Amino acid sequence: MLEAVPLIEIHAAAPPDGVAVADVLAVVNREVALALGCRADAVWSTWRTLDDGHYLVGPDPAPTPPRDTHVPLVHVWINRAPDAVDRCVAAIVAALRRSLALDADPFVTTTLVSGIPSP
Repeated sequence: MLEAVPLIEIHAAAPPDGVAVADVLAVVNREVALALGCRADAVWSTWRTLDDGHYLVGPDPAPTPPRDTHVPLVHVWINRAPDAVDRCVAAIVAALRRSLALDADPFVTTTLVSGIPSP
């Protein structure tokens, strides 16, 4: 029986010029699949772009969020063993840092769930 797929939700400012969201998601899915030992089509991801002024760190809005403080916010819905969750998070962090040329790690949270469909 295959383990349930992870669902990765990314909320972030628009990616840098020349970087397509679809390309970033493809890298994330491939890296997570490698980390979990599953097919790339068994990893689901979404990206929601946060408009300027919709992501504050502290009380003051930044006209264009600085990439060193306004890192992507990521939530992973997953039903895997703790070591697999750790590998999944590490793969997401590495993929986003590389794809978006981040200086800081994205902020990643996880929720252990049941009932996620298996591919």
